[in-house]
Amino acid sequence: MTPSYADAGLAAGTTYTYTVAARDAAGNVSSESASVSARTGSAADTTSPSTPTGLVATAAAGTATINLTWSASTDTSG
Repeated sequence: MTPSYADAGLAAGTTYTYTVAARDAAGNVSSESASVSARTGSAADTTSPSTPTGLVATAAAGTATINLTWSASTDTSG
């Protein structure tokens, strides 16, 4: 059997560094192993931004221009 451990619930897009040590039944602990690093993958953004609201069109006086204003959307990833 090969010892293993799954470190779950980590933040996406983050680098983590690990070492391991052995402990025997008497409580003696070995030196730590060499360190290893791994970066978690980026979570897929599957949430759409909110629908913009409050769209207003206003004719600019004396020009052939229409000005648009609205409330900004919100999103989970900025």
